[in-house]
Amino acid sequence: PRSRRPPFATPPSPRDPPPPTAAAARAAGPGIATLLREAGATVVPSAAGRRASAGQLLAAVRATGAPSVVILPGDRDTLMAAGVAAEAAMGEGIDAHVVPARTTVQTLAALAVLDPARAVHANVVAMTGAAVATRHGAVSVATKEALTWAGVCHPGDILGIVDGDVAFLGAEIEVAAREVLDRLLSAGGELVTLVVGADAAPGLGERAAAALERDRPEIEVLVLDGGQPVYPLLIGVE
Repeated sequence: PRSRRPPFATPPSPRDPPPPTAAAARAAGPGIATLLREAGATVVPSAAGRRASAGQLLAAVRATGAPSVVILPGDRDTLMAAGVAAEAAMGEGIDAHVVPARTTVQTLAALAVLDPARAVHANVVAMTGAAVATRHGAVSVATKEALTWAGVCHPGDILGIVDGDVAFLGAEIEVAAREVLDRLLSAGGELVTLVVGADAAPGLGERAAAALERDRPEIEVLVLDGGQPVYPLLIGVE
C-alpha cells in the first residue's frame, strides 16, 4: 500500500516573513503534530482530558505572526474554545476565523488546500469546503460500560464510529475498520486517509490499506502515523 504524506505546501522557513494567511491547529498526538507543522500550521498539543484551551489557541494565533489566521479546532469539543480565541484575536487586530474541522482528518483535508498567499476569506471558504466534504470515522476500544447508539458496550468491546457516532460494536479491530470503511465509502470516495494511533497493533494501517486497495483499486490510500491516544485508527474519506 502507498504510505506517504499529503501534498502539503512547503512550510515557511523561520527566517521568512509571516505569510498573509497562517493557520493554528489542534493536534491530538505527536505524529499528527508533526504532520500539521509540516503543513505550515502552528500547533497546539491536545489530548483527552487536556483539551486545547482558548488561551492556548490564542497564543498559537499570536505565534504565527500573520495578520490573518485560520483556526482549526480538529475536535467538536474544541469548537467553542476556537471561537473564543478568534474573537479575542480580532480584538487584538488579528483577522482570525474558525474553520469547522471537527476531526483530525478534516483538519488535514483543510490544510491541504490552504494557500498562504491567498486572502483569508478565500482560504476559509476553500478550507471549510474541504473539511465538510471529508466523511470521517474511527475505531476505538471501550474502557467502561456505557450506553451507545449501537447498544450497551462493555470494557474491551470494539467501537465502530461513523461521523461521530458509535455505529456498531465489534470484537476485532481490523474487522471493525473494514466495516467503518465500507459504511463511509457507501456514498463514494476517491481518497482514504488512515491515521494510525499510539496503541494500534503493528501494521494495522498497512493491512487496512492493502485490503482496501485490493477491493477498491480505484481509490487512493494514505497511511499516516498519528500517534493519537484512544483511537487506534482514524479514517477520512474524500
